[in-house]
Amino acid sequence: DCLSDKGALHARIAIPGAPVPIDVFDTHLNSRKASRAPARRTLAAHIIQTTELAVFMAAHDYPNAANILGGDFNMRGSEARFEVFDTLLPLRLVHRYCVENRALCDVQASWDGDAPWMDTQDLQLFQDGRSMSVRPIRVETLFDGRPDSPTLSDHDALRVTYELSWPARLT
Repeated sequence: DCLSDKGALHARIAIPGAPVPIDVFDTHLNSRKASRAPARRTLAAHIIQTTELAVFMAAHDYPNAANILGGDFNMRGSEARFEVFDTLLPLRLVHRYCVENRALCDVQASWDGDAPWMDTQDLQLFQDGRSMSVRPIRVETLFDGRPDSPTLSDHDALRVTYELSWPARLT
C-alpha cells in the first residue's frame, strides 16, 4: 500500500451516558523507503498529507467533544516528518504523555530511550473537548509475533485504553 493514495476516516461516536460524542480519526500516511521515491519527494508528500489531515480534522471539529487520532503515520526515525506533524496537529501524543506520567499510564509495550514515539509507525494522539476530557490509561502492542498475536504488518499495532470524563453537571 506504500504507493497508493491515502485518506482519513472520521467517526463521531455517541457513548451511552456521556453528554457529548467523541470524535475518532484514523489515517495511513505514505512511507519513505518502501515507496522507492526520492527522499525530497516523500517528505513533500508527507507534508501535503499531514496538512490535508489537519484541514480534514478542522472541518469536522466539534469543540465540546474530545478527539482521538490514530494511524500509521510513517514517521519512525524521521525528525523532519515528526516536526511538521507535531506543528500542524497539536494534539497530545500518547507516548509523550505516558513517558511524562508513568504513574497514570500503564505501559505494557517495550519502549527504549526518551522519545519512544520516534521508534514506531503507529501512533495515537488525543485532545480534550470543552465538555469531555480524555486521557490514556494503558498502552500495549498487538500483532507483534507472540503466539496469541500473530504478525500482520511490518510493525506492531498500538492499542490504547482511554479514560473519558466530564463534569457531573452535564449528565
